[in-house]
Amino acid sequence: LSNSNADYTYIANDNANSSNPLPSKPKIAIMSSFVPNGDTNPPPRLEDKYFEHLVNKACYSYIWGYDFIFNTTYGFDETYPKWHWLDFGTWHRVPHLESRIRDYDWILYTDTDFIIKDIMRPLEAF
Repeated sequence: LSNSNADYTYIANDNANSSNPLPSKPKIAIMSSFVPNGDTNPPPRLEDKYFEHLVNKACYSYIWGYDFIFNTTYGFDETYPKWHWLDFGTWHRVPHLESRIRDYDWILYTDTDFIIKDIMRPLEAF
């Protein structure tokens, strides 16, 4: 992971390319995103303290065979109306989820500041 202003989507693990998939296990992804508000120039960087949270989710995903998706791309294309509330970064999680929802049985969307405290307990246990 790097903390740059470039837009990218990072997918760790990528179960779709696994050479030994477990057919009985649901395909699960943990997703987070960081998209700055559209009216901020220059756009802010993700604060360093949140990198530990991203590593926490990436490690948890790796332990349990989930995909971890971290998305910093602008979610709306030019076909969306230019409503003022779409300039806020939190709204971009909707198209981020829409773009991947067909690829997974479950997607857990987490805010950037969310951490998983009990990493030895899989999501299927809940």
